Amino acid sequence: MQNLPPDPDRSEGKSAETDPPATVHPFRFTGAVAEYFRIWIVNLFLTVVTLGAYSAWAKVRRKRYFHGNTWVDGANFDYHADPLAILKGRAIAVAGFLVFTLVSWGYPRVGAAIGLAFVPALAWLALRTLQFTAFNSSYRNVRFRFRGSYLDALRAVGPLGVSPALVLVLPATDPWTLHDGGSILLGVVLPALATLLALPYVVAALARFQANNTWLGSAPFAREVRGGAYFGAFYVAFALAIALGIIAGMFFAMFSAAVVAIGPEAAGLAVPFIQVMIVAVVIGFSRARIANLLLNATTLGGRVRFSSGIDPVRLAGMYAVNLVAIGATFGLAVPWAVIRTARYRASCLSIVAEGELDALAVEDRGMPPGAAGDQIADFMQLDFSL
Repeated sequence: MQNLPPDPDRSEGKSAETDPPATVHPFRFTGAVAEYFRIWIVNLFLTVVTLGAYSAWAKVRRKRYFHGNTWVDGANFDYHADPLAILKGRAIAVAGFLVFTLVSWGYPRVGAAIGLAFVPALAWLALRTLQFTAFNSSYRNVRFRFRGSYLDALRAVGPLGVSPALVLVLPATDPWTLHDGGSILLGVVLPALATLLALPYVVAALARFQANNTWLGSAPFAREVRGGAYFGAFYVAFALAIALGIIAGMFFAMFSAAVVAIGPEAAGLAVPFIQVMIVAVVIGFSRARIANLLLNATTLGGRVRFSSGIDPVRLAGMYAVNLVAIGATFGLAVPWAVIRTARYRASCLSIVAEGELDALAVEDRGMPPGAAGDQIADFMQLDFSL
């Protein structure tokens, strides 16, 4: 551990002689590829043979492994969720997703109406997800707790209703009637643009909602996310995706003769591979920037702050290498890719604390929330967890 110089921004009412020194506590991830491979392969096999029923137990085993191997200040985290509660929530998730898919298939306006009606449900879903995830996570045997309100959650996700509302009120939104530029503009471009503008706001609002209502025992988290900075990180990633796509297109145009020479089948495989590589690089780059932005704006209990220094270029490169390794091994390299990424991300994270961490929080017990909201979010790939 490393001692830091006194903070120049410390309030004048405090004395440097009485304040405890600020100490850096780095995070460590101690998971091993061989250990996780055994967990991963058993989870995969049992999930397949049980037609997905074992996925709840697989999730608990996976999260317990990663929580238990994440350490800071000589203590690790833990995960306590009940697989049966997760299985019930996942069944609700599957049923809801199938109903939405079947009803909205081929009927855009019906799908838009369902999507608009889903926004208030999404607020409940986000609230229940954060409650469930927090309550079932702990550090030094002290549970996390989420105390946000439904109205705050609704304010955070509300802008997502703009796009389906546009589909409902604008003419010519049926895909079979999009014959001219005007109808395409009204039916496709404007709703897509509304989603593109709303998404950064919603994710930033949810990040604030999450941290500002989460407690570790009796110690509250706080997060001040600058909206402009978050929008900048999101749109830089969007611009990077466009730039990489243009570069890839220029590459194929310049070497069109070589593409023809290797055959249409090989060229047909190369295009989706490059597209997936671009997505992997953009996701790695954007996740690094957003993680740094969010974590560096987070404090705990007024005297603990987080410090994240993930290199966006390095993480993007790791994602690209991971993808190549997974493809070359037909998926068997997934545990290796997951462990190396978790180890790197943990190595870039630390907390700067005044005083001892074990004296920061006091246990705060309460009734556990249900699992349905958490599992609906998990099934639909909406990650609101810490």
